[in-house]
Amino acid sequence: AMVILFLTSCTGTDPKISESSITVTEITREEAEDKPFTSTFFGDDVLRNIQTNCEKFPEFKEKRQEIVEAAEKFMEMTYDELWELVFDPNLERSWMVLSDGICPACRKPVVMYDWIIDPFKHPWKLMCPHCEELFPKNDFYAFYRSGLDEKGRFSYDRADKSLLFNEETGNKDDKFGVDDGRGFKQGDRIFRFIATYLVYGQWKKTILEGINTLSEAYIYTQNPEYGIRALILLDRLADFWPEYDYYKQGWLYERIQYSAGYISYRIDAAFEAYDMAVAYDKVKELLFKEPKICEFLSEKALRTENKNPKKTPEDVKRNIDERILRDFIKNPAKLQCNVPYTDVAIIVASAVLDWPDNRGVIASRIQSIITDNTKYDGMTGESGLMGYAAMGKSAIAKLCNLFVYTDPDFIKTMYNRSKALYQAYRFHIDLYCVDKYYPILGDTSYFGLDGGTYPNSGGLENLMLYELYEETGDEDLLRVIYQANGNKTEGAFLWFPGLPDIDKRCETIDRVIKEKSVVTLESVKKEKYQIAVLRTGVGKDRTEVWINYGTNKISHDHKDGMNIGIYYKDADLMPDNGYPNVAYGDGWNSPVVAWAYNSMAHNVISFNNQSHSRTFGRITLWSIGDTFKVLRANASGTFPNVKRYERSLCLIDITDQNAYVVDVFRVGNGPAGTYERFNRGNIGKMEVKGLRFLDVQKSYPSGVYMKNFKRSIQTDAVWEADWATEDYFDVIEYGEDMHLRLLDLTRGETVYICDTWLPPSYEMSTDGHQGFQLPTVITSKTVREGETTAFVSVLEPYSKEPLITNVKRLSCMLLSDGKDPDTNIAISVENATGTTDVIILVDPETVSSDSVKVTADKGEITTDAQACFVRYDKEGNLKMIRASKGSFVKINDREYSIKNSEEPTIIDFP
Repeated sequence: AMVILFLTSCTGTDPKISESSITVTEITREEAEDKPFTSTFFGDDVLRNIQTNCEKFPEFKEKRQEIVEAAEKFMEMTYDELWELVFDPNLERSWMVLSDGICPACRKPVVMYDWIIDPFKHPWKLMCPHCEELFPKNDFYAFYRSGLDEKGRFSYDRADKSLLFNEETGNKDDKFGVDDGRGFKQGDRIFRFIATYLVYGQWKKTILEGINTLSEAYIYTQNPEYGIRALILLDRLADFWPEYDYYKQGWLYERIQYSAGYISYRIDAAFEAYDMAVAYDKVKELLFKEPKICEFLSEKALRTENKNPKKTPEDVKRNIDERILRDFIKNPAKLQCNVPYTDVAIIVASAVLDWPDNRGVIASRIQSIITDNTKYDGMTGESGLMGYAAMGKSAIAKLCNLFVYTDPDFIKTMYNRSKALYQAYRFHIDLYCVDKYYPILGDTSYFGLDGGTYPNSGGLENLMLYELYEETGDEDLLRVIYQANGNKTEGAFLWFPGLPDIDKRCETIDRVIKEKSVVTLESVKKEKYQIAVLRTGVGKDRTEVWINYGTNKISHDHKDGMNIGIYYKDADLMPDNGYPNVAYGDGWNSPVVAWAYNSMAHNVISFNNQSHSRTFGRITLWSIGDTFKVLRANASGTFPNVKRYERSLCLIDITDQNAYVVDVFRVGNGPAGTYERFNRGNIGKMEVKGLRFLDVQKSYPSGVYMKNFKRSIQTDAVWEADWATEDYFDVIEYGEDMHLRLLDLTRGETVYICDTWLPPSYEMSTDGHQGFQLPTVITSKTVREGETTAFVSVLEPYSKEPLITNVKRLSCMLLSDGKDPDTNIAISVENATGTTDVIILVDPETVSSDSVKVTADKGEITTDAQACFVRYDKEGNLKMIRASKGSFVKINDREYSIKNSEEPTIIDFP
């Protein structure tokens, strides 16, 4: 016999259901298997596993209790009340009251999604987060009910207009805060309170939450009352579902006919379609088991003159199948979402409808989803590392998780068909910097915030990570499960209540963690996504530098080719802007959003005030040694007809705890014009040395938010800017008095300093925050047609006191003609430990068959290597040579052979 859980309470009148009220009832296997409408994903084995896990693991028992309690408010409703929750599609919806709004009462900013909506505490009302005033001031629900006919259709002509007044004052002529569903107008602004409430209050937090919670409670308890109620909601939705059309009925950023969708606009609609299909699959077996479903729904069908009589389980199933699930499949434009969520929703709907007859087709389509959405080193190609970039792997995991319930080896099968599946879940492991940050690249997070832990959607990806570990043996996959789960295994598989052998999986993770708990990362490059990280240091004293060397991302990207960032200890010393603030009116079309994307808002180079084009970058040198690590990348075509947009980064150790970066930016070989390099640090103050300034006016196109310009009228050969980090967001725990120091060695430049506006995040906007002014250095050079020039600097991250004591640009002379081209770079760096470094980075386009001679204080260096590093000790003795892509390095009269490869030749001296 099969053991099934039933709750003794079916009415939900108890204020709290205790574990003691859960009893066990037995049904025969024959009864369990005799199901005309079987679940695709939640079959008998899965239900048995849910029961076993609830008995075996406290976290699952607690989860069941939470679900039962969450379902109580829906159990307290009558069937009629549940059925009446569904509203007429012709009521307008809105994604926000006002994207750049205020409270009509206290006049404080309440932008985007910041109105408080609690449909069970304040039904049909929205609360200001500042003054706690409730809007609208009229009883909209009474007005709405007065306009309904017997079919549940609403008409403004039928509705009682006398109900449209401010109930708080009782004055029939007081229209303040009154919303008839089409908004409250104040001046030239329309506050769409009810339209917004319909999305977040009535739909998301009531109808959809009811469907999801009740169906989940059913599979955890097998109490049919939960499933019956979920089916009542689903069936009533089906009566209207094809008529919901967000494009015609929904507002987004104060525009209508702006985005497709159903009740929600298309992005959320895709997630909701998935949820509805899965919820239906959990409960559809009840259609043939519970006659009162048809009894209730057929009476409603008769009263509303529905063409579907709903007298049989097949009638109800047809209503939901055809008018919801098949409508999803026929209308993918209404579900257009970040890839691959549209396909995920449609595949799940198809599986719920036609499994197992379409098993082969479904498996093939899932394989295609994996192949198509892992082309960028496992990513979909979207930017926004902590958000949009991670959505693809989250969607794939979400999809595969379900199909593991149909085939325990499903993930392993998909991996063996598409090995890129592994890359998708390794990607974010490799790009996690100093155990704290992900590069803030594109639309994600906000300037200077930390990145949390591995983005696995709250544990949703843990099954995928574990299955891939079993296939690849990569123990880091288990380590990130453990770390992201709060450094414990308990609850790591809470997303998967129907999974067998959870204890064995946890034991495996614990064993791996006991042997080694930390993830050790080396320098890494992702050549299809076009991002790389150079790493050095030990323990908490690490320095890591990232570069986005191609503007090839497919969506949510900024014009930020060759953008870099620097982490030292646990501080982000060169953050990027993060997600643009869309709360300034006109949504994504506002000039504030355009500024967030603008190349000049990033630590890159602009040309003639242009932003970057979409182009592909290519690493042309990747030489990773111990003390000396070099990356060089070029992105030809970043600007029209500009062949050279090349950045070289060298990460060089001073000690085990300290390092510096040599940054060489070669640009040109295109039209004549002006290149400008922008440098900014974290929020804080900037101190400049070696420059004398004059206040000037500097002209930029509209929408460039920089001001307070000063131009240098006297520029030393080496000048510096030092940014002291304020740690405004209190994210730095280990580092003290953190700084980023720029020592500039560019030739023939003009230098400006100014303030750059960093808009607040939209969440900060509601508190009235105006953003930040970031101290900025602009280095400008003008070139002739066909000319290439170089911007050269040393970047030193440090705590309290810098270690670099002196830097110098050295002549880097071509042996063939004795010339010292601007794009051949040689510098010396002295530091407080007494050592002196000489770094040579020759231009690969000028030294393909030549050698250079560099005369330094410690001696003469001749080499044909593209990258060369020589270190002397404080007595002037040669300490080490690191070189790559050449054949020799000659120090004074002594010549050393090197390998002509990217792998550096390492020569140490006693």
